[in-house]
Amino acid sequence: MDSLKFDYHLKDKEQKSVEKAVPMSQAKIHMALRANLEINKHVFHSGAVVLSEHYLVLLKRRMFGKGFRPIKYIHLLDVIIAATRNDITFYVETIKYNINIVTQVAIRLARNFMRNYLISLHNIPPPFRFSFKCHDFSQIPPFDPKMSPSQAFQFAYNAHCSHKKQPYIHEIVQYYHSLLINEIGVFDINQIPLTAVEDLYNQSVDIRTIVSSLEFDPFIYGIHVNNITRPDIYASIAPLLSANSSLRIFSITRCYATSGLGEMADFLTRNKKTNVNYFDISNNSFNDMNDLIPAFQNYPSKIFYLGLNNTNMKASDVKSLLQNFNSNPNLAEIKYLHLTNCPLTYDSADLLINYISNPKCHLRSLAVTGDGVNSLLISLTQTNYQFESLNVKNSKLNDKGVSSLLRYIQNAKNLQTLDISGTRITLSQIISIVTELGKNTRLRNISLILNDNELSGKDLKEVIDAFNTTNLSKWQCLELAKNQMRRYDVYQVCLLANNMLNITYLSLEGEIGDEAIEVLMQIRSLQKLRIRGCPDISPLLGALRSNMTLKQLNIKHNKFGDKGYKSLAKLLKHNIGIQEIKADYAEPSDIESIFSFLDAVSESENIIDMQFPVYDTSGILDQMGKKDKNIALSHLVDKQIAAQIKVQRNLVSFGFNSKLNLKRIPELDSLILTLGTELQSNLAKAKPHVHSGITKILDLPLPYQNHDEKFEDGGEIREGGSSLTTEIVENVDSMAALNTLQYNSLIIKRPNDRQIPGADDYFNDIKQSSFTFDDDDNDMDDENDSSLSPTQMDSHGLTNSGSVINTNGKRRRSRKNSGLKTSASYDHYLNIPPPTSFDIDEPPPLAPV
Repeated sequence: MDSLKFDYHLKDKEQKSVEKAVPMSQAKIHMALRANLEINKHVFHSGAVVLSEHYLVLLKRRMFGKGFRPIKYIHLLDVIIAATRNDITFYVETIKYNINIVTQVAIRLARNFMRNYLISLHNIPPPFRFSFKCHDFSQIPPFDPKMSPSQAFQFAYNAHCSHKKQPYIHEIVQYYHSLLINEIGVFDINQIPLTAVEDLYNQSVDIRTIVSSLEFDPFIYGIHVNNITRPDIYASIAPLLSANSSLRIFSITRCYATSGLGEMADFLTRNKKTNVNYFDISNNSFNDMNDLIPAFQNYPSKIFYLGLNNTNMKASDVKSLLQNFNSNPNLAEIKYLHLTNCPLTYDSADLLINYISNPKCHLRSLAVTGDGVNSLLISLTQTNYQFESLNVKNSKLNDKGVSSLLRYIQNAKNLQTLDISGTRITLSQIISIVTELGKNTRLRNISLILNDNELSGKDLKEVIDAFNTTNLSKWQCLELAKNQMRRYDVYQVCLLANNMLNITYLSLEGEIGDEAIEVLMQIRSLQKLRIRGCPDISPLLGALRSNMTLKQLNIKHNKFGDKGYKSLAKLLKHNIGIQEIKADYAEPSDIESIFSFLDAVSESENIIDMQFPVYDTSGILDQMGKKDKNIALSHLVDKQIAAQIKVQRNLVSFGFNSKLNLKRIPELDSLILTLGTELQSNLAKAKPHVHSGITKILDLPLPYQNHDEKFEDGGEIREGGSSLTTEIVENVDSMAALNTLQYNSLIIKRPNDRQIPGADDYFNDIKQSSFTFDDDDNDMDDENDSSLSPTQMDSHGLTNSGSVINTNGKRRRSRKNSGLKTSASYDHYLNIPPPTSFDIDEPPPLAPV
């Protein structure tokens, strides 16, 4: 191995041979040379080494000396140790291999290898990088590549894509860049192309490529996704919790996940700087909840929101969790504890009662289910603890429990929301609850949720009569879905709601006739309407075109087909009041009807939240042939992105920074406001508009460019000595800093909002926004409604299989301009300049309308 009696330059034919061996995910070949190789003590004389942006490809000479054949592919991310033993030996170690590369240009190879690593994985802190040792560091000077934050993400994402053999999707980089330019710190997975993340489309990619690129990101403080099908999402996202103290918001809900909590718990336990304050994993039927619970025993930070609704918790899990609540002081001040359909036994109820009795307890909102609720209600009458929102959905309340609830209502001072859905208590008990809520003069703006209680016909009339004995102006929200109501029943409820002068939210299920529509149009205070089980929705949508008071419309689960989607599109084009829209499970057959809906959203200046109709689109696509499906998917992604970009701009122009603000949780709003201000300050130092010419080395577009553009087209070019010192400068307007979405979201006064409210005052201000439990936790979209059946899961290849990975679309870049020389003395390499500043400026973002 110490003999170097060979010319390290490759001949022309040899160059072509080694070039073919490099993975097509690689843009350029940076070095190609002869070397003697030793791999796990197996020696290969007169072999070859090729260095691309992410790979070291090791080759041995073919039989009879004609060309080379690859024997090992070493990716940057697999390396755990790299070292120069002397001037001619470069050592690389992975978990599986110990490799010595002996060549006359070993130092140059090591230098370029380290350069590529530091460019590709710039955000990784030194303690987490692989160990690099050098016998003479004077030959490998320090290298600190300067790049924009978006490029740091882009280069890392590109490296992780090649490592996982996944396609590089530039729209993901564009989305990340838009977040920073607009000073938004919540990464919303719903905003990237759904074909990449939604398993139902059978083209999804490995989310770990994105997560790994965010793992040490200092600018992202929240991760959010809702209503996609990704059984593997928790195992994939768990590494974000490994060492990141910037992450403060973790909201991964309704993703049909069944596992991954063990991995998440492991990272939470190991990271002593975990700082997540808002934690919501609701509406996922986990089979490993017991793995997560111990992570809360010594959780190091304060949590104000813990959402575990519909997570398949066992009674023992609930008990263990509440034991942790009583022993960990950081959990003493939780304000929102949501455990719907997580069995609360009598033993667990005692633990919860003990927790509530703690003077430090500040619970505002509690959601619990189970026999132990009866014991809890009895205790509440004794402790006089005041909730603002109490949810006992699906609990079997006995007579003592109901009596205690009635006494609690009589003494309540702050109660705003009561959910007794699915409790199946007697008609007389429901009437008593309505009556007592009406009698309590301290209560106003009441939200009463009565879903799934068999209220129809004569029984419904008696409940309506009970409401009519109360002061109808004190009711703000009324939910009566899943009660098998007939057309006349719906009409009667509409008449009742019309007499409730301050009602803002109405939820119904059943046929909406012309007479009911006429009454609905007369309810001037109604801001939020939810309709289910009405296939002929078009007359209602037509009537709503002239309605200027309604802000939120949820028409999921109506099976209104193509006709309904087209009517919805017309509604959005004519109505300038509706801001939030949900439509899915309509069973259309024509993709064009979905397109018309998305186009209407893209053209709207008012829509600030739109839940993408995943179920309906996947249902249509499943009926298409492969060619038509690919064409439709391409158009669908374009329209999805266009719609979501417009929704995001509208959202911020209305004074919000994130979809999470629409949950109307004051502590969450305050946290986002604080973190947004910090982000604004940090980005001012990081200069997100200024990019590096390094991108040319990797043959990537700039973060704000389209995937088929070159960096030379990105702005005014200032040539440097190499790609590393070249800069592109945009014409940044002096007011650009004031034209960001985040800045506008901070200065725009929200409806019913103060500029910088205190928590208590702010909570009072948002009462008119109908503070209830999140829509996705309520009756219409609970786990019994929208979960995939085992048959459906299996038909999409999701049963016990993780995500569906498609690598056929892997980007294949042309190497015709890779820099390979045809000279027999080929030795292509790039010198590393001293650390410098590399600048490329992009055009300023447009100010929101």
